[in-house]
Amino acid sequence: MLLNEGKDFYNNRAIGASENAVDTTNGYFLYSNGTDSPALGHDRSDFEGDGTGGNKIVASVTNNTGTHEMIVTGELASTEGNTPGAITKFLLVNDSTTGKAIAEHEFDEVTKNSQVEAYFTLKVKLEDDSE
Repeated sequence: MLLNEGKDFYNNRAIGASENAVDTTNGYFLYSNGTDSPALGHDRSDFEGDGTGGNKIVASVTNNTGTHEMIVTGELASTEGNTPGAITKFLLVNDSTTGKAIAEHEFDEVTKNSQVEAYFTLKVKLEDDSE
């Protein structure tokens, strides 16, 4: 789910302009074993208050202003993220410590241990469905 702050992040990256610019130097994925469902008004404190999280993953952000597409990827190596042991959701933020919540996603539990690598990918693209 693209959250309220996410529209400005997306506009900066994929369209090239935003009324309320959000810093887009880096993206970071936070992950958790929380159980709260994503909601449009969620912010970073809502996410961090739900479940046990792990370290941040530096994300790679690529964009194409011609196609209005943004792709954000992050990797959690087998040696990383083995606490909390299970991952059920991620939050994309635009800063490692105080960043704004961009997008939140919930998924079936993934058991995370030293035998498992995890990859997070968020793809956002505007398309015209009016035809």
